[in-house]
Amino acid sequence: MANKKKNKKNKKNKKKNPISNTPPSPQSMVKPTSDSQQSSPLSPRPPLPPVFFRNTVLIKSNDMSYKMKYEAFDIVDNAFKKHLLKDKEAAEEIKKEFDKRHGPHWHCIIGASYGLYINYRPKCHIFFYMSLRSVLLFKYG
Repeated sequence: MANKKKNKKNKKNKKKNPISNTPPSPQSMVKPTSDSQQSSPLSPRPPLPPVFFRNTVLIKSNDMSYKMKYEAFDIVDNAFKKHLLKDKEAAEEIKKEFDKRHGPHWHCIIGASYGLYINYRPKCHIFFYMSLRSVLLFKYG
């Protein structure tokens, strides 16, 4: 009889843990916003234009102007579409486009996994993820 009571107590104590180890999906984290809403009180800048929602962008490090940052997103997005999975060709196109628009000495590294330690000119560096690939774009020299 005592064993049955212990088993019932153990069953009650073995309730499922409501906290899951799996992270929430990106769709569940996105909150719809109205067109009249320009920015949240936490971010001083306006949200991304709708064109950039094709690819999720995760910025890891940034030292670029606001305008140059979104220009980089657009150039990288176009290069990824044009070259699909050819990272070397996409990096070459991105580098040449930035050399043309912002002067020479730009460098672009695209890949899935790498370590890095670099020097760069102030206001000329960004490191972000787009389309499950990391992109490092910086100017040195």
